[in-house]
Amino acid sequence: MKKFTGEIGASFSHRHLETLGLSSLDAIKAFEKLGLTWIRLGCYWNEIEKTTNNFVFESLDPLVEFCEKKNIKVVMTVGMKAPRYPEYYIPDWVLPTPLPRLTTIGEKHKRLTHYLFRFIETVIGHYKNSSAVKIWQVENEPLDPSGQKWWRIHPDLLKKEVQLVKKLDKEREILVNLWGNELSKRQTYKKALDLADIVGLDLYPRHPIPFLKWFKLYVGPLDSKKTIFKISETIKSQKKLFLAELQAEPWEPGELTTSKNNPPSFRPNHFKQNLDYGKGFSPEVILLWGFEYWYWRKTMGDNRYWREAEKLLKA
Repeated sequence: MKKFTGEIGASFSHRHLETLGLSSLDAIKAFEKLGLTWIRLGCYWNEIEKTTNNFVFESLDPLVEFCEKKNIKVVMTVGMKAPRYPEYYIPDWVLPTPLPRLTTIGEKHKRLTHYLFRFIETVIGHYKNSSAVKIWQVENEPLDPSGQKWWRIHPDLLKKEVQLVKKLDKEREILVNLWGNELSKRQTYKKALDLADIVGLDLYPRHPIPFLKWFKLYVGPLDSKKTIFKISETIKSQKKLFLAELQAEPWEPGELTTSKNNPPSFRPNHFKQNLDYGKGFSPEVILLWGFEYWYWRKTMGDNRYWREAEKLLKA
């Protein structure tokens, strides 16, 4: 295999850490000790703007300030979507009545888009002068159906969001990520190529089949590694390629965070397998998906995932 010359980081969701009963400030100190050079943070709209036009960044600011001091490079996610379930973080006051299942959210949803654009403007203005923020990620898997009601964002609305971010910050690059397990089927990478400076693929080698909540049947990408490699080469011939999410935690049916000792979807011995798999596509940056899980297991007395991360990341 060709030697990997890119960088490695991880997603870091302070919201997810809170649900696990963990301090995000303690966690980010542990993150830095692993030697990860990139971090992906999320601006959670329903946290930052709980009431209209009242923007509060008290959870995120200390994390960004820490990254500034430690020279950790930040991919900042902005929009109605952000990393981690339930995917959409639209404040209740924006959508008093939830949209129907399978809705494609577009410019016709005028109330939502009005407040969305204002939120994006506020976030960009707030973090534009941060030395840590290197890349804006606009939405999170915007073109893919996800969340409790399998909504997706219309490409025309996503284009407007990207144009707005570019207008507000002409210096930083924009990343658009997509579900990478169905590249040939969905073809969303072609639209991402049109819009973004960086295309992010989200790859999960072992995940349960959707809708089979109680059956343990796991699958990986529908495309062969050879096909994904060809698509990744197409992307790299035009834009930059990141692995915006590379599976490094379990994904078990019916569970957001599993407490199983050896979950089939991701055991400690899968860490190296998945990392080698991701390196094979030669992206500029690999962002691992699972830091919160390794850290949580460590606090629960199970150091296996953490030790494996230390070994691989410091090799």
